[in-house]
Amino acid sequence: MQIFLLWRDRDQIDPRAVELRLRRFYEPILKDRPTAARLAAGGCGALELELPVDGFIPPFIEKTGSSWTLGLDYPVDARRILESRSIKTDAGVLTTLANELEQHPESLLRELAPPFVMAWKSPNEQNVLHIQNDGLGFGQFYIYDDGRRWAASNRILAFKALGIDVRLDADEWATRTVLGWFPLLQTGYRNISFLPPATRLRIENGNVRTAHYDVLSHWLHDRVARDEALELARQSAIDYLRAAGGLCTRASAGMTGGWDTRAVVSTLIAAGIDHFQLHVRGRRDMNDVIIAQRLAQSIGKRLNVNTRGAIPPPRVSALETSMNHALRWQGGQGEMKGAKTFLASNGHIGGGRLNIMGQHGEIGRGFYASRIGAHELAPDQYEDKLVAYVSQWARSWTRPRMRDLALETIHAAYRAADDYGLEGLDRLDFFYLFERTRRWASGGQYNQPGKVFSPFLTPGFIRAAYSMPGPERVTNPLHRYMIEKNMPSWSDVPFRKTLTPKLGAAWRREFRRASLKNRVICKLDDLKDRIESWPWLAGPVRQYCQSGRRDYNNGIYWQTVGRPLVERAMKEGGFWTEVFDPQPTVAGWEEGPDDTVVMAILERICAE
Repeated sequence: MQIFLLWRDRDQIDPRAVELRLRRFYEPILKDRPTAARLAAGGCGALELELPVDGFIPPFIEKTGSSWTLGLDYPVDARRILESRSIKTDAGVLTTLANELEQHPESLLRELAPPFVMAWKSPNEQNVLHIQNDGLGFGQFYIYDDGRRWAASNRILAFKALGIDVRLDADEWATRTVLGWFPLLQTGYRNISFLPPATRLRIENGNVRTAHYDVLSHWLHDRVARDEALELARQSAIDYLRAAGGLCTRASAGMTGGWDTRAVVSTLIAAGIDHFQLHVRGRRDMNDVIIAQRLAQSIGKRLNVNTRGAIPPPRVSALETSMNHALRWQGGQGEMKGAKTFLASNGHIGGGRLNIMGQHGEIGRGFYASRIGAHELAPDQYEDKLVAYVSQWARSWTRPRMRDLALETIHAAYRAADDYGLEGLDRLDFFYLFERTRRWASGGQYNQPGKVFSPFLTPGFIRAAYSMPGPERVTNPLHRYMIEKNMPSWSDVPFRKTLTPKLGAAWRREFRRASLKNRVICKLDDLKDRIESWPWLAGPVRQYCQSGRRDYNNGIYWQTVGRPLVERAMKEGGFWTEVFDPQPTVAGWEEGPDDTVVMAILERICAE
């Protein structure tokens, strides 16, 4: 876990005061006291607060003489890529990579997998500071610039420690409430923007020069034949996970009944990596759990089953604490609904854990093409159909001017494909990659501490996806090939949507009979299910749970538990009324007041 804040010396800010304010602001969230590193270069001061990530081996800061290199989001495959170029890393992987990025930025950025963000004081140029992010711009990094003051951070609300008046932007929040995330370079705050992809900041004497390297075009257009693309996807995932395996002593890998996790775990096996645990979330009778148990047994791995889903707390005081912590940590960049469950079980965050995940697999299987029925449309119909699809969950009480502005912004985000020379189905898939992956998925991923390893975000996988014929992507060819090649026996195991109740029950019985340990596990789970269903113990939770502890009814939850927070927001008014029309909002808030309450709490946090 890292919190990084950078400012210019000309603003005459005391680093000790910044550290004190930063600690006070994040203190309610953090489990332990983080270490602090005060850094300086390029006419700037910088501060990094850090808690160690459980199981992660390399340091996040390397120092050589008066120079230093900081991996804000550690580049997972850096060592592998440097060594493939016969470049020794004796001085440190980060130090060596920084030096090479100064000399050969574009060629290296083409190979390095997102996400990563680095900052370093150059040993080659006296007192010059460099900042570099990945080719997709997935790593979260923000720039504050009001024309007078300039600062940078990986946490939006950290700017408050510099005495900056952090203020919400109504136009951008309107787009967020219609689309579900902040698109393009928007962040939801005035004078704060998201760092563009493959951007280099060179800072000397407080003066900032910016360079952009268009490596994404290379990933999108450097295409190979179909058979080569299949193997490129598989081999790039193997290479990435081998690199990730060398960075940790242990990690946790998700396993469900879907395509993504099956492809990832099969790749772990093909890569010869064994120091990982498998986990799944859900009840023991759910298809996800039944299938995951079947697959785990076939490779002799224990499966950790979390039967407690992401259920928000049953008391309004705990709900307000969870939401306050979530928004203080992430500044509203994560999913609105998820703020209710943030730290609900343990109350504080540490450095986090290492998770191997199947996130971003939709890059390779025509996510939006299948959802809008692109096969029945002409290419010139894609844009309007897509915008209608992604905006269908917009609140009815959004002010008309704000709704129109949001729709214009979504159209602009779709047309960003023009900058990369994409046509037809490639434009739909680009919207998924550049928007839903780069902005929505990154917002959710950075809502938790720790480090995520995802082999579907590699340059090789992206190149392979765009090398496949557009109409074929919706048939999931890359995942199918990876599973068939890595673990042929898994190809015959049904998936979540194809597992029949009869076969699922048979597998469940077989699991019970497999060992005494399994029988004990099942009986304890059954007993726990019965106990937690008792009204006198579950209390108000029973009023809003829908299916065991796997999901809950959001509307009922707000009416039964969260109502005081809604009523407070309605009474106080404030920023949310710039985005929503107060009268219909108050009259129909039962539809789902997450956006309204989030904006109300964020406004109070910004005003602290």
